[in-house]
Amino acid sequence: METLKRPTVEEEFKRNPELTEDDMQHLRDWIKKQPYYPNAISDEDIVLFLHSNYYRMEPTKATIENFLTCRTHVPEFFSNRDPIGCKELRTAMGTVCMLPLEQRTPEGYGVLYTRLINFEVERFFYYDTMRLFNMIADLWVLQHGTMKGHILICDIQGVTMSHVLRIPPIGVKKFLYYLQEAAPIRLKALHYLNTTSVMDFILGLMKPFMKKELMDMLHLHPSVESMKKHMPTDILPNEAGGKAGVTTELYEKVLKNLEDHREYFLAEEKEMRVDESLRPGKAKSVNDLFGIEGTDMNTVKRPSVQEELQRNPELKEVDLQHLRDWYSKQPHYPRNFPDEDFVYFLHVSDYNLEQAKVTIENFLTCRTNTPEFFSNRDPIGCKELRTAMGTVCILPLEQRTPEGYGVLYTRLINYDVDRFSYYDNMRLVNMIAELWILQQGTMKGQIMICDIQGVKMSHALRTPLSGVKKSLHYLQEAAPIRLKALHYLNTSSVMDFMLTLMKPFIKKELMDMFHLHHSVESLKKHMPIEILPNEAGGNAGPIDELYGKVLKNLEDHREYFLAEEREMRVNESLRPGKGKAAKKVAEFQKRTEAGMNTVKRPSVQDEFKRNPELKEVDLQHLRDWSSKQPHYPRNIPDEDLIYFLHNNYYKLEPTKVAIENFYTCRTLVTEFFSNRDPLGSKELRLTMGAMLLRALRKIHQLRRGTIFLQRWDLLAYDDTRLVDGSTRHDERFIVKSRSGRCDDVTRSSDLTCYGQEVPEANPVRLKAVHFMNTTPVVDFILGLMKPFMKKELLDKIHVHLNLDSLKKHMPIEIFPNESGGRAGPIIEMNNKVIKNLEDHRQYLLAEESEMRLNLALRPRKSTNDLFGIDEMNKIKRVSVEEEFKKNPELKEEDLQHLREWVKKQPHYPKNIPDSDLIIFLHSCYYRLEPTKICMENYYASRTHVPEIFHNRDPIGCRDIKYTMETLHVVPLDQPTPEGYRVFYARLVNFEVERFIYYDGLKLFNMLLDLWLIENGTMKGHVLVCDIVGVQMSHVLRIPPVGVKKYLFYLQEAVPLRIKSLHFMNTTSVIDFILGLMKPFLKKEFMDMLYLHPTLDSIGKHFPVEILPDEAGGKGGSIYDLFSRVSKSIDENRDYFVEEEATMRIDESLRPGKAKNASDLFGIEGSFKKLDID
Repeated sequence: METLKRPTVEEEFKRNPELTEDDMQHLRDWIKKQPYYPNAISDEDIVLFLHSNYYRMEPTKATIENFLTCRTHVPEFFSNRDPIGCKELRTAMGTVCMLPLEQRTPEGYGVLYTRLINFEVERFFYYDTMRLFNMIADLWVLQHGTMKGHILICDIQGVTMSHVLRIPPIGVKKFLYYLQEAAPIRLKALHYLNTTSVMDFILGLMKPFMKKELMDMLHLHPSVESMKKHMPTDILPNEAGGKAGVTTELYEKVLKNLEDHREYFLAEEKEMRVDESLRPGKAKSVNDLFGIEGTDMNTVKRPSVQEELQRNPELKEVDLQHLRDWYSKQPHYPRNFPDEDFVYFLHVSDYNLEQAKVTIENFLTCRTNTPEFFSNRDPIGCKELRTAMGTVCILPLEQRTPEGYGVLYTRLINYDVDRFSYYDNMRLVNMIAELWILQQGTMKGQIMICDIQGVKMSHALRTPLSGVKKSLHYLQEAAPIRLKALHYLNTSSVMDFMLTLMKPFIKKELMDMFHLHHSVESLKKHMPIEILPNEAGGNAGPIDELYGKVLKNLEDHREYFLAEEREMRVNESLRPGKGKAAKKVAEFQKRTEAGMNTVKRPSVQDEFKRNPELKEVDLQHLRDWSSKQPHYPRNIPDEDLIYFLHNNYYKLEPTKVAIENFYTCRTLVTEFFSNRDPLGSKELRLTMGAMLLRALRKIHQLRRGTIFLQRWDLLAYDDTRLVDGSTRHDERFIVKSRSGRCDDVTRSSDLTCYGQEVPEANPVRLKAVHFMNTTPVVDFILGLMKPFMKKELLDKIHVHLNLDSLKKHMPIEIFPNESGGRAGPIIEMNNKVIKNLEDHRQYLLAEESEMRLNLALRPRKSTNDLFGIDEMNKIKRVSVEEEFKKNPELKEEDLQHLREWVKKQPHYPKNIPDSDLIIFLHSCYYRLEPTKICMENYYASRTHVPEIFHNRDPIGCRDIKYTMETLHVVPLDQPTPEGYRVFYARLVNFEVERFIYYDGLKLFNMLLDLWLIENGTMKGHVLVCDIVGVQMSHVLRIPPVGVKKYLFYLQEAVPLRIKSLHFMNTTSVIDFILGLMKPFLKKEFMDMLYLHPTLDSIGKHFPVEILPDEAGGKGGSIYDLFSRVSKSIDENRDYFVEEEATMRIDESLRPGKAKNASDLFGIEGSFKKLDID
């Protein structure tokens, strides 16, 4: 709050003779007596409030109250106001322009001018625009202090009806209330410039909320000519007919001012809000400010209660009042439940009051506790919903059936299985159905038609059983509809599978409503098919046109969905007794505290009975031993200790080793043992549709349990082990490889870990691994595995071309039908496995969070300690010997000095390779002290600049993949004549929205890392940045502090010998880029900087031929060059993951004071203080 330079109180006293110290003191005292007010109200603020109210005391108090209350209760305008970090604000900055004009009117009034600068309707969001407006207005008012008056000019050039339709009436009401009752300004006029017929609609939105005083200030101007009567138009921007300058240049200054004061906005949001819990009397809410309709819930036009009373003679006012009274006594329910909603629930319950209460309870509880369907419902901002809109079509048909039933028709419109997400589709279905019900009001009944044209088994396999259960519960117990029939059209064999999923959760009443139709002919018996879309055999119109209207309706009511999610949920903490969700959590916590016993498993007593070798003394010994391991998870269940004992044949020391390996694997091998939510993980859902893992329940005469796999899956194996306990004398893995392909096998890069994990850590008595129906690809699989397998495991592997040889080891009857056995169809068996997984989701989530090691409490182990793999050294580096040969300045004594110095730095990463030390020495021209400083800055930067050096998994991080499609960075094959190597970067996709500054630098540095490691020391380095296609819109997305941080790293930390930095294809935008860079550039670096508008000038520095073809050279296509380096990045994924885990500073071990970002980049590096001149 102190980062802002504003007129002092003394200056305000000089310019305002009406301002008195007595009034100031009176307000200070009054503010102190308001316990709910923030403590950060300054004297300068008090001056503004007094001045805006012409020094009248009571109106000033009312304005202060309204100002603070609005800022607290209108988060749409006054929250998330980070001008750099908020993506919505960045979009608004490129859509609308707000300019506080430099010149004032002859009367001394300040002028704020606004207009669109991007006319794309999809980019216009009213609340984001108003948030930006208020931020710019805040700075304008604060930096200038009191003014004689303020004028607002809204230039509506380019505004269309499509823009205006995106303006929510409640948003207009909220802003006009703030403008008239709360803003500390002396508003003198409100001018609309370049008005068209659309202005009538805008005024229609505004007039209901405007006082006469504001109405009298309103002036409409079809052109700039009529505005001349009110003010000199020369003060306007050039584009508006003035002479004040070009809009883009003026706006750049405004945005820079905004970004420079980022810390002010972050602090203001934290410090300048009302604490309603301290307000004397009743706390205020948004309703107290704007009325019940101020909640955005009434933006949907729906039949009134009076209309419903007229159309439904069964509806009685006395029943409505009964529900109102009952509802008001439910403390956990959302406030302000509309009467229209009570009508719906009464209607669907056939006006049975008790049934209506049950349905309301189920409705609100489902919406609160089923976020998969009822959260993140922004029809414009949610990417998953936008994808669903292009995948599935949901149409409320315009015509009803002869009985008066409304019809909802659904079908796929894109058959790509990868786009099909059950939860996203159901979320969209519920949103469209919700609007349909609200806008239509009560109906005699509703019919649903699900056209499964194009639905395949692969779609059905992506449907989670738990999701089906939840949606059917909502449909039957909570949805406010009178369902009359459910028709499935164009059914095929996949319908059998779908019915199998649904039947366990369908009541008889719903089952009686089911109708299956192979074609539209049989549907004719139930309704006239003319009401269907053309593509379904009807005459209602093309799906594209019909669906376009539906989606527009959805987008038009965006504010409703945002408000509904915010305001219409149950508060379980207030539920009498204990909340439903809270009960589930408490029960789960109780079970986990008792030992992760959320799975029904054999008891310790059962295990003692079935295993005579099991002794209580051994079990107690393990309990005592595990309790003394400070890094172990707490409360390891006795059942688990029994598994480990059993599978190590009751030998204590091997059991301890197995326990240690088990938990260490689960902690460090995150590729196998993290993100194991069987419902929430999309990757696991895909795997469930691509593989089968089944424990064959029939145990043959040798009492050997058999695990049948088509592909690997440790998650399902865990669940099987827990349910079955340790009764098996041994276990066998059967791997079916008939469908295996080489491209499947090449994805299995973690066989090292898996080959170790099975024999060394998994609590099983492994007796055999069988590969059946083998093809030549199994030779490749075994070739991958053999280097990591002990002889004992190798002796247990059996390969079978067909079933005949497998018969010698076990009866084939225990296998699935498709594999020659009689155990049942694979699909049915697999469905049971998946259902078992879903049923035990809570166990898997709790296991991952609670049953891992605390590595900080023991000497650190890494994946290298487990598997003998040093990910940091898997990359082929230039050897130390080669470096000594190529660099005569390199001395062994210098290298030894650095080794010893590094050992004495307790906070440094362990095992820094000699090759890295050589690169640091070389980059600093073999001077020891600068080398040490460079290393310190290098590791500190990598630790304290997570924006660039964190989350660098090239396969797992979507942002990196996204950036690879936007930015190409390549080391060129040919060096310069001096032997310098060249690093070249350019955009390949010019869409502004795809450009993320920090992600681009992350990719740049990953490639730079690989380049340095693989090439070792080089004579020098040349960086070439080709800014072809870079626009001002890109540059405005670059945060100044990000430039500062990276230029510090480039100049002080990166172990390069930078010889020059070239910007190619420069345009006027380079001036702004240099403006960002210059404050942070040293003179040495500035002298290396070269700008090249064309290729001609760059040829003076190095041969143009070494550049990529697209840049005018002959060095090869940039796409081919980048394909090579991106492949290298993927191949070295383990290096990047391990580097991030092991090559960072531990500040807790640093001698003296720990460092942070401020120590590296100055106080302003963390935005704690900004001096504004």
